[in-house]
Amino acid sequence: MRLPAGDYPLVKLRGPAAIVGLSSAVPRPPFVSGGVLGREQLAALERLLGLPEVASRTPVLLVHHPPVDARSRLARLRDGLIDADRLLAVVDRLPRGLLLFGHVHARSHVALRTSSGTLDVVSASGAALDHPDPRIRAGFNLYEIAGNGAIARVESYALDASGTGFSRVPMPERIVS
Repeated sequence: MRLPAGDYPLVKLRGPAAIVGLSSAVPRPPFVSGGVLGREQLAALERLLGLPEVASRTPVLLVHHPPVDARSRLARLRDGLIDADRLLAVVDRLPRGLLLFGHVHARSHVALRTSSGTLDVVSASGAALDHPDPRIRAGFNLYEIAGNGAIARVESYALDASGTGFSRVPMPERIVS
């Protein structure tokens, strides 16, 4: 599938971070919500990551669909990131960074080994879900990037059952090579 890159990727430089937005939204048939980045956008991302002002910072990549997905092949084709393998090939040379996504509405944290380091791949829950499972319940994630660019902290918080505050909750973690 050939998709125009359009306005993506886009980048905002903030302190030690290069925040890079990607678009995986594409028209799909009914009951299919899978995303695609496309060759043009991935080629543009590769060029962008090589720019000195981006390469000297910690990349924080934002994509809607899951780039690391342990679900069945059918589930990945139905509502995953169809070209996740191509995205992972582009980011394989990164020594560090965050790769953030949503779509599946369940918190998770994957340490993805690259050829030169590790990327933290983190998913968020839905912002309005009232659910008994803290992995799914509405909340937010907190990320801290140290001055040297290292990922200093990844924490997750869920809305209390009372709806009046937030509590830190564990985030399921795994390592992928």
